[in-house]
Amino acid sequence: MPREADKYTYRVMWSDEDNEYIGLCAEFPGLSWLATSPEEALKGIRSTVRKCVKDLTQTGEPVPQAITTKKYSGSLTYEEIYFSGEPIHSVWAYNPVNLWAIIYS
Repeated sequence: MPREADKYTYRVMWSDEDNEYIGLCAEFPGLSWLATSPEEALKGIRSTVRKCVKDLTQTGEPVPQAITTKKYSGSLTYEEIYFSGEPIHSVWAYNPVNLWAIIYS
């Protein structure tokens, strides 16, 4: 059975600014880990998240829910927008984790 911290969404990418790999966790946007290899960056961020979850649990603070365990409606919001009197049909898709949106007209 995986530990709670193993259910989170992790990403490792190269940072030109730091000249190292950076490990990130989507559910903990304030945490990161720099390392010289992608494997070490992943290991470091996972360890940091485990410690953070432990601290939050011990202090009674809310622990973020893993994205993979959240339930979503699966529906998109549709909105009619008017531009110069003509309707423009748009579909918006919003990702609250990475803060991006898609507008399709």
